[in-house]
Amino acid sequence: MSLTPKHWDTFQHYKKRSPPWIRLYRSLLDDYEFACLPDASRALAPCIWLLASEYPNGEITASRAAIAFRLHISENKLEIALKPLIDGGFVIDASTMLARCYQDAIPETETEKSTEIDFKEKSISRALSRTGCDEVFEQFWKEYPKREGANPKAPARKAFLAAVKAGTDPQAIIAGASNYAAAPSTKIATPYVAQAVTWLHQHRWEDYAVRVNGGEEDEARRKEREAHDAELQAYWRAENAKEIH
Repeated sequence: MSLTPKHWDTFQHYKKRSPPWIRLYRSLLDDYEFACLPDASRALAPCIWLLASEYPNGEITASRAAIAFRLHISENKLEIALKPLIDGGFVIDASTMLARCYQDAIPETETEKSTEIDFKEKSISRALSRTGCDEVFEQFWKEYPKREGANPKAPARKAFLAAVKAGTDPQAIIAGASNYAAAPSTKIATPYVAQAVTWLHQHRWEDYAVRVNGGEEDEARRKEREAHDAELQAYWRAENAKEIH
């Protein structure tokens, strides 16, 4: 396994391995993408940073079991909390851990696992081959609302294709992006629009699928998400007002 915190040099205090403390900046409280992570992932992040300080260049080269032991959590909880950090770019994964985790999570025999995975890959391959990976993603990118500030396209494309490979209909994601752009709470071309990679990682197309199937459950989730977005917007307006005064 090889895990390295993003921008590791900013955490450095001493130019040696295993320093007694690392830097942690207050600006993290205003990082919208970090705030959108699951609670377990936000709790795991500082533990990963501290553990990285024990390794040269901040690259954690230890087994999954060893990391779980050091952080006093189960391997399963480690996998669940770590994945959003990797998908969001907060931790760089240079190993094949997630592929192994996916296989380990399937209880069938090796033959059954191979058959199921092959079937899924072939099904997705056929779905994408009809229009082409790039064309499908570009369609999503066109529908997704523009935002002020960073909105990296490459990680978004990776997250989009990962969702499709996991069995999600790409047209459902595209429809969700279109509905998100049309939602009253979406302030297009402002920092309040989520980065596409975060939006995809959180499966937020499901929150904006109400126009596709009109289900009551989808409507409730949409209202909950819009209420959450409104709270964030109120927070940032208050912060901006403080800066002006």
